[in-house]
Amino acid sequence: MAIVLQILKVIGIILLVILSVLLLVVALVLFVPFRYRVRTGKEEEITADVRVSWLLHFIRVDVLYQKEVNIKAAVLGITVFDKKKREEKKRKKEAAAADKTGGKKDKCRKNKDKDNKEDTEAEDISEEVGAGSSNPRKDESKAASGTEDGDTSKTEDKNKKDNKNNKKRKSHFFAKKKITFAEWIDAQLDKLAALSDRIADKIDSFADHTEEMIDKAVDTYIYYDKLLFSKGTEWVIEYGKKHTIPILKDICPRKVSGDLYFHSDDPAKAAKLWEFYALATPLLDRLPGKIDLTSDMEDEKMTFHLTVKGRVFLFVVAWHGLLLILNKKVRRFIKLLKREDV
Repeated sequence: MAIVLQILKVIGIILLVILSVLLLVVALVLFVPFRYRVRTGKEEEITADVRVSWLLHFIRVDVLYQKEVNIKAAVLGITVFDKKKREEKKRKKEAAAADKTGGKKDKCRKNKDKDNKEDTEAEDISEEVGAGSSNPRKDESKAASGTEDGDTSKTEDKNKKDNKNNKKRKSHFFAKKKITFAEWIDAQLDKLAALSDRIADKIDSFADHTEEMIDKAVDTYIYYDKLLFSKGTEWVIEYGKKHTIPILKDICPRKVSGDLYFHSDDPAKAAKLWEFYALATPLLDRLPGKIDLTSDMEDEKMTFHLTVKGRVFLFVVAWHGLLLILNKKVRRFIKLLKREDV
């Protein structure tokens, strides 16, 4: 009995350790922020670098763009996934497999060529032996008759081919008979008439369906007008604001920095750019950082650099998101927006 209790005690300790480790991992995921950094710029070509890290770079994911997209993932600084290297390995494997198949085909061809050579050599030897045993006069007469038969057969084949080519030329000539200008105009007029008939049919169908389309538009306007000004809608909108604003605040970047260098010989272009910058200053002032603008009259170029940094607490996103999704009134309002049967 004591042994059983000791075993149960050990199992309980192991389960407690596992549960505590799981709870620690969940707490770290929820309460330790995921940090992101986005850097983009243009000197000669556009480049971009997106980095997402967690727990002091314990896990890091990089997305790099420079003509091509490359994705890297690392755990404790050790690269676990690299898209470029993986693709290079695949290419090398495919090339090696192609070389192997090509080598096998070459070997098969060489073997076939050797067999054919051996067969031809054996045939030549047998012909020579047969020729040595036969009478020379009979052979000469056979050769002469063979050459005459060959010449006559060749001439007959040539005549047949010439006759076939002449027939084909005649049929091709009659098939490609030229059409008169009047016939061509008639054909074009027929095409135009068919096109006008199609356009008229489409206009008629559109005119037939315009009333239905107007009725649908009016119905949708009346439906959403009633929905937005109904009793429970105001509460749902306020509840949505209450829980979406914290999510947006958590996701929004904490630091923004950038610069834009605009080089142009035309002073009018530079003046327009400064005008747009002046109009955008109220919005730029709200950003947590600075975006500088400089213009130059010497060279005609445009370069920019932009860096965005932020962090996301998964607990905030998960908590407010669940409160929105699990609320019955919000779900009912979403179904009403989609015009689904409630």
